[in-house]
Amino acid sequence: MSTLRPTLVIDVDSSSIGLCLLTHDAAPSISNLKRVSLGTESPPEITDRAVVLSAKLKELLTSVASIKPDRVVIVVSSPWFETALSLLTSSSPAPTAFTRQAIDATVQKYKKSLTGSNHQVVPLSVRINGYTTHVATHVSGTTLEIDVATSTVNDALVAECTKVLRAVYADASITFIPSTLVQSEVVLSMWGDSYGTILSVHGDCTDVTVLVRNSVGFLASVPSGSQSFVSGVSDSQSTVDGASRLALYAAGTLVPQEAEQVLTKLTSASDAWRASLKTVFATAQNTVPTPSRMYLCAPFDVGQWLSKVIPSPSTNEMAKPVVVVDALRAYFTLSDTPIRDTFLMLACYVVHTRMSPPSVVVKASRVLYSIE
Repeated sequence: MSTLRPTLVIDVDSSSIGLCLLTHDAAPSISNLKRVSLGTESPPEITDRAVVLSAKLKELLTSVASIKPDRVVIVVSSPWFETALSLLTSSSPAPTAFTRQAIDATVQKYKKSLTGSNHQVVPLSVRINGYTTHVATHVSGTTLEIDVATSTVNDALVAECTKVLRAVYADASITFIPSTLVQSEVVLSMWGDSYGTILSVHGDCTDVTVLVRNSVGFLASVPSGSQSFVSGVSDSQSTVDGASRLALYAAGTLVPQEAEQVLTKLTSASDAWRASLKTVFATAQNTVPTPSRMYLCAPFDVGQWLSKVIPSPSTNEMAKPVVVVDALRAYFTLSDTPIRDTFLMLACYVVHTRMSPPSVVVKASRVLYSIE
């Protein structure tokens, strides 16, 4: 049995917040899993929405208040963070030894030069004399290039969530992590794919990440998600009808005529979303090598039918995505709930692989951020 205390894992997206307790045993266990909507009347201004979110978090914490974790890890999706990719460079007229310490110092110097707070600067790849390399001790050369992702978590979100959490867990460390880096690490760890496109679909926002040479090469967001598709399929103002129809369609239990009608409505409801994705993919193709292999991160009840209408990132055909959460089904023990939460499971996978001793689980092959 692991000596690590449970970690409280929280996932925040554009329309909901969820949490669970992660126990770091040989077979990691997820318990106390809950997710609630921010509500259909959630304020459009992000500062006001953060206040609504903190109230929902306070409600959720009542179920785990008696448990005292050492760590709280909060994974945030759009629009709660912004990430920019940058290139740091250094050169010398004569060959010099570039050490791991020197590379870390270069990254920290860049981080200190940034204004504001809540910045995370993550080194994605290192090139010496133009060649991508892993610097275990030191590598000699004349030019050093470091690709970094600079993520800034929304100040209002950090302030509101920290205030609520500190009232319950005074001494626990609190870490905020962008979801794009979590999902990238899952793909790199589980599939070892050096090139791939990750599509992360939430209720009213979609994030796009392109992996290039084992690193994040391109990031973008589309302000639309699965909620609009469900509404478009429904014959009433209630989304329950649309969600039910799509679930039956994905399960293959509709008669052919009904299935064709649902697919027609789904295709129509997702037209604008697909057009926006194609624009993003075109921008990516002009920026980085854009692979056709796609990994889909979406809720359990969305992934199966959503895969029917996703365009390919590099061809005019429809994509045939790998549904990422399918690979996580057998990884966790879900101790007290039949609920399957894709984004909490993705977060828990990365948190567990980063914190457990090597004898318990194979470490992730790429480390994209640190957990304090």
